[in-house]
Amino acid sequence: MLAAQIRQELRKHRDRLAGQHAGMVLTFAADGGTGNGVRLATRVNTAIREAYPRIFGTAVTRNFHDLDAPRGSISMEIYSVTYGCSSVSGNSGSPDE
Repeated sequence: MLAAQIRQELRKHRDRLAGQHAGMVLTFAADGGTGNGVRLATRVNTAIREAYPRIFGTAVTRNFHDLDAPRGSISMEIYSVTYGCSSVSGNSGSPDE
């Protein structure tokens, strides 16, 4: 059920997530006591990997309890990465050339 809820919420952001690869995801959850919020955030991060493995499959995740949020709420910070690098053709690396 949690995976389905997450898929539904992330579909709202599919245009922004299309073609992206998450490098790091910080998930903040509120679910009663501190340990419960961290456990909920852990479940959310597991669910996003299962729901969107191309985007979140290799992401580093961190789970936090949100002390100010209402119980059951979740917020995420998703940091995308770009793979590879480009080089300037014809440049030997010397600034004088």
